[in-house]
Amino acid sequence: MPIDPVMDPAFELLAQRPLTPSAAVSKLRRRVQDNIVGHLERSGQIRRVQLHSKRFSHDTSWPVVNRERLTQARAALLAALFDREPPTPPTAAIVSLLHAVDGLGALLSLNDRGWRWVHMRASEIASGSWVDEYETALPEMNLAVTASALRPALA
Repeated sequence: MPIDPVMDPAFELLAQRPLTPSAAVSKLRRRVQDNIVGHLERSGQIRRVQLHSKRFSHDTSWPVVNRERLTQARAALLAALFDREPPTPPTAAIVSLLHAVDGLGALLSLNDRGWRWVHMRASEIASGSWVDEYETALPEMNLAVTASALRPALA
């Protein structure tokens, strides 16, 4: 079982020969969802439920087993966006990804003023300017740079 379902295949691929970022992302994107779902199921964070309905195109659902981590992640995301708390590296990565794919709307229901605020704050986080707000800036800056480099490939 891989330690990290995303990074391990990436390291293996890049160890074979150097690739451009777009070529690496292109090769790695094929198995990412299956690797992550398999890892989450093996680690007991989600479970597979077979659906018996013709109304849905997929016949499998993946409900969360323990909602505690989800609650903590949601609280950290809201604190970073609305309370201007410095985001942790995982929270910054989540905000950067959701901002890049315009996915914050799936989580939040806001008026126009709220959307302007969230867009501004998410842009700050995605650009890496939040690092100045955090005590130990160097590792978080590395994450911000990585997220910024991947942003064009995700859009």
